[in-house]
Amino acid sequence: MIGSLSEAASILRVWFERLRPRGTVHVNMASGLLVHKGRIFIQKRLPDDVWAGLWEFPGGVIEKGETPEQALRREFVEEVALEIRPVREMKPVSHVYGRHLVTLHCFFCVYENGFVEPELKEAVEGEFVTPGELLKYEFPAGHARLLRRMRRNCDFQAFL
Repeated sequence: MIGSLSEAASILRVWFERLRPRGTVHVNMASGLLVHKGRIFIQKRLPDDVWAGLWEFPGGVIEKGETPEQALRREFVEEVALEIRPVREMKPVSHVYGRHLVTLHCFFCVYENGFVEPELKEAVEGEFVTPGELLKYEFPAGHARLLRRMRRNCDFQAFL
């Protein structure tokens, strides 16, 4: 008999690891929910990009030697020319895309030096939306999983 929820989760992780196809590539990514005046910034992916036309939270691959926070700061500068400060980490979210196992290290973020309009460098649209409005947008599966978890755990309200 399984004694605790964490013990059950450990057993499931072992089983999922065994079921994962050989040759799977594990990718660690940082993703940030930039919050300003009760709204969260999202951006729409480029038409020639992976998951074209879907909405996302800015972020990207964590490079060798970087912490998730460092990667997130770098990615925000590269993608939207914004200096941000990660202020609260959420539980990571993992999702399988083909042979890639992607782990999203997610953070609530704020502007480092006050509001600046995002400069879209790797997206076709960007908007600040309310948590309720997020349901109107289509996200890649990993981000959608993050949103479902946040709605269940009321993470929005605790941070906003």
